[in-house]
Amino acid sequence: MLYSSSFLALNPAESLDNMHVLKQDWNLDRKTAIGVISVNSIDFVNLVFDRFKKGQIVVFLQSETDFHKIQVTGVTEVVRPEAKFGWCDTKFTPQPTSSIAQISFTSGTTGQPKAVLLTHRALNDVVERLNSIMEVDASIREYVGVPTNYSFGLGRCRAVATAGGQFYIPENGFNPLEIREMLRQGSINAISAVPSLWRTLFQCEEIFGNETDGVRWIEIGSQYMSRAEKERLLKLFPKANIVQHYGLTEASRSTFLRIDRTRGEHLESVGKAYGNTDIKMSADGKIMIKGPHVAEMLLVEGQPKNNLDPNGWHTTNDLGWMKDEYVYYLGRADDLINCGGVKVSPDNIEKFIRKTLNIQSGIAVARAKDPIRGEVILVSTLADGGLDRQSVKDAAIQAAAAHNIHSPDAVKLMELDEFPTTATGKVKRKQLTELYSARLESLHAAKQVKREEPLSQTEDDRSLTDCEREIVTVWKNVLNLEQIDADSNFFEMGGDSLTAISVMVKMEKLGIPPQIVKGMLQGLSVRELARRIESTEDKKATSHTITSYYTKTGMNINIVRGLLVLCVIFSHWYAGFANRLPPIVGNIRPYISPILAAGTPGFAIIYGVSAGYSMFSIFQQDRSRLSQLLRSTFIVLAGGIVISALLRLSHEFISGQIQSLTDITNAFYSVLAYYLLITATLPFWFKAIEKSKNPAAKSILISILLYCFYYYFISGISAYEAHGFVELIKLVMTAKYSYFNLTAGTLCGIAIGITLRQNSQKQGIPNSFVWIGCACLAAGFVVCSHAGMSESWFVWPTRKTLLWGWLFYIGWILLGLDAIHKILSGYNQFSASKKFVLQALATVGILAFPLYVTHGMVLPLRQLMVAGGLPSTFSLFISFSLFLGSFAFIFKKIHSTNFTW
Repeated sequence: MLYSSSFLALNPAESLDNMHVLKQDWNLDRKTAIGVISVNSIDFVNLVFDRFKKGQIVVFLQSETDFHKIQVTGVTEVVRPEAKFGWCDTKFTPQPTSSIAQISFTSGTTGQPKAVLLTHRALNDVVERLNSIMEVDASIREYVGVPTNYSFGLGRCRAVATAGGQFYIPENGFNPLEIREMLRQGSINAISAVPSLWRTLFQCEEIFGNETDGVRWIEIGSQYMSRAEKERLLKLFPKANIVQHYGLTEASRSTFLRIDRTRGEHLESVGKAYGNTDIKMSADGKIMIKGPHVAEMLLVEGQPKNNLDPNGWHTTNDLGWMKDEYVYYLGRADDLINCGGVKVSPDNIEKFIRKTLNIQSGIAVARAKDPIRGEVILVSTLADGGLDRQSVKDAAIQAAAAHNIHSPDAVKLMELDEFPTTATGKVKRKQLTELYSARLESLHAAKQVKREEPLSQTEDDRSLTDCEREIVTVWKNVLNLEQIDADSNFFEMGGDSLTAISVMVKMEKLGIPPQIVKGMLQGLSVRELARRIESTEDKKATSHTITSYYTKTGMNINIVRGLLVLCVIFSHWYAGFANRLPPIVGNIRPYISPILAAGTPGFAIIYGVSAGYSMFSIFQQDRSRLSQLLRSTFIVLAGGIVISALLRLSHEFISGQIQSLTDITNAFYSVLAYYLLITATLPFWFKAIEKSKNPAAKSILISILLYCFYYYFISGISAYEAHGFVELIKLVMTAKYSYFNLTAGTLCGIAIGITLRQNSQKQGIPNSFVWIGCACLAAGFVVCSHAGMSESWFVWPTRKTLLWGWLFYIGWILLGLDAIHKILSGYNQFSASKKFVLQALATVGILAFPLYVTHGMVLPLRQLMVAGGLPSTFSLFISFSLFLGSFAFIFKKIHSTNFTW
């Protein structure tokens, strides 16, 4: 399995006591209960699947300090998955046994959350029914719009993996713009999301066209969705198998509704039971569920509790009714708030606010309807309660965040003269919800309700530019605010990931450049966004800034690669220039030999760094996309090799130098031949390391073995005589650009790149790079001296890179990456000229292969023109000018794309 996680071993004393109770009462096998921190990540999914396979019980935790859950479930080890996103093709084989697979927690109305114990058989039953109803097959490629650490999201991953398909986890959450592009590319054919996310998509459905015909499967999560909304979804995705389910943590996916096969009033339902599942209503109107997927055991307040009655039925706290076997959901009997799929108890929110404000009464929490999230948190206060309104709002936002609801707009306030209560003084939460709804529907119905004052500062529209006014209008519309502060950013005004999507779509419709729209998610204010737009319209470039670790690291790698490309070009042309300059220039060659020799090994290493940093993650997530990238590089390299060979052969033909087939085949040999081969075989090396828990370490190990194989076996082949194509193959395997030797260096670079990617959360170059780099430099000197090859430092050109050379240049690159990272830390404060120098080097690095190809054509083209009768100096001028002209043209294009707005 692909995962790389951190572990925390716990003192099991108290935990084992509780686990003993579970084993004794429910006959659990003596397996280790593993606590897994719930995070949205591919690593989380793979880790859960792997622990299932090993027969361990997975306990979902919020953090390493979730001590109550750890103690009541007997957890002795906690694992924190890493944040990984994109495509995943992990396969999952269900285990239909009665042993416990996972322990989840669901909120109750009071006290600690209850633990729900689910067996492998229960999970397997859900997947079998779900995949059967949806009619999925191994071709499914799903966009999972709900975080994988939610029951719905993890269930989708489990279903897709069981079917043999692939799923995509978006790094920044559900995004209709991303979905549209992926549909146009044909990279997805399935989507899963909860109703609140589908409502976000409805707000911008006009951006979609015929690409929606490519959607074959859709699953909708367990929240209320109206008949009209389902019919709207049917119209938008006319060729999809659309399934909605109803369920809860204790009984996931208990009913299914095939929306695409249902018409009329039944679309208002949540479907009916399938397989071995049964549904009925209790005497007081609560939904009751029976089946192999229902959890048999719970832990409530740390004490074991049977979840089923003597006849095997589980009674929910959801109200409903049935007609023609279809279940109609009416609401939650226990008043739980389902905010965008996150379920929270109003009692727990109340307790948090009271503790924060140090009060005993004066507030009441209920749910309120919301068009985007389904439900939000409604906090009611008393007019004569003496509570500061802003303090209550701040405390409520903190309480919501503590329960994984991170949008300030998910909290609403309402002020009343008195709370509606029962005869015993209990607040009637349903009436609070009704009062708030009435307040929104009509101001005349709000005699008891005092309107909430806007929190934002007023902004005189007359002081805004036209561009600022357009952005303010969009934000007002989406955030439902009367006033917008032009100096506050989108998130300060109450925006979040859900509403950000709507704003991005509307800004795109206004014709705002996409790169400017991205600035919104970087926290730019209305004025800052408008300035960038206006500067774009005036054709004035906006200064490029580094906004993330990924931007900085990518630029760092490109700068190092650019320096190495310049070293290669300098070394290839040094002799020609030195012969035309005073002798002193040629005499310094021994002292600059390490620089002249740096190009071949250094570029192989930095090629690996780039591959490990960016391409390895793509390989893990979307191999088809990596194939497209490598195919483009392969075509460039192959074209360069052929053109260079034809130029060389044309010259040799005119000058009568071609004597045999070997002369022809050898014309195709150069360093480009190595990069053509490594580009074609890179997926093979990725596959060799992907299954390892530490792919960087395995990459280094393979590198050492590959170098030994080259040094002790392959290099000896060079002594054997060969001709024609066999000679070309021998050159590729044994000569200066030996595939095995250079790949050993490339694999070391891949290890460095993977380490940089894994260090992204720390936002810096690993401290180990400096001391490892120094150690490699020292080791290179020691090995060279011990082998009696000290003079080699002053010799160039070299026939091949030996061990001491690899050690030296690996150290050189590690220290170079660290040094440039430190330089880039002050990049945003640099002057335009300093920025341009770094941008130019990075652009050269981006153009590495085109430069490799075109600079290698300069001399063959010059020789061809000389052989045709043109003067030597004139021929050199023409070929060199063509190289510089083509480079300047493409340099301007690439620089403009990457470093200007």
